Amino acid sequence: MVEDATVETVTCQYQYTDADNYVFMDTNTFESINVPLSLNEDLKYYLKEGDEYPIVIWDENPIDVKIPQKMVFTVAESENYVRGDTVSGATKPIVTETGLTVRVPLFIKQDEKILINTETNEYLERVNN
Repeated sequence: MVEDATVETVTCQYQYTDADNYVFMDTNTFESINVPLSLNEDLKYYLKEGDEYPIVIWDENPIDVKIPQKMVFTVAESENYVRGDTVSGATKPIVTETGLTVRVPLFIKQDEKILINTETNEYLERVNN
């Protein structure tokens, strides 16, 4: 037999990352919650300062940070391509403000906002302000 685990989900605001932890603030109690980097080092690509994320707590320790399936990112680095550079459907790599590298259509430019599927890291669409 397996004993049921009691987990709690707490909404927390991402504050910053230090040498060992992602640091969040519980939005109800204003207490800091440290999530070890070793839990998921790729979280750094999806955490935006000031955004809120559900954190799963078990035995008073964080065990997971829930990332939305779709998130809006700003293109921080992008090479410019001239129309006619290549065939239809061509893509290029860009880097978001969090450091995530994603392939996007050639028409996407720096400082534009794009919607990304966080499970596959695929470009979904350009987001108009």
